[in-house]
Amino acid sequence: MGDFRLKKAIMMRNQRYLLTFIGLLALSLPVQANNAVYLSQSSNTATTFDSYRQECLQRARGEGLAADVAKDLCDCTIKKFQARYNLQQFRALVQKSKTDKATARTLASVGEACFDEILYE
Repeated sequence: MGDFRLKKAIMMRNQRYLLTFIGLLALSLPVQANNAVYLSQSSNTATTFDSYRQECLQRARGEGLAADVAKDLCDCTIKKFQARYNLQQFRALVQKSKTDKATARTLASVGEACFDEILYE
């Protein structure tokens, strides 16, 4: 019972982190699209996804997330993106998310899933 209450308290306290992270994810994606175009000459998927991860971490820390929470959330999202999309698909989705709310929501759902996973570990 105590463990449940602790998790519930953490969830309530950290609900604002979910909203912050979803916002960060939305902000990071367009930046990543610009970086992806710049980095496309190397055709190194890891470099481009790593660039996204670094941008995510910087924004998360800048919004006040604890370093370990920011790292876990950003690492989780990038792993899920890499598992679901190849680099070309990711770039296309990022680009489309700028004008299409459904696509932006699809990408944001990755952040939500990661937040839930990390919160309930």
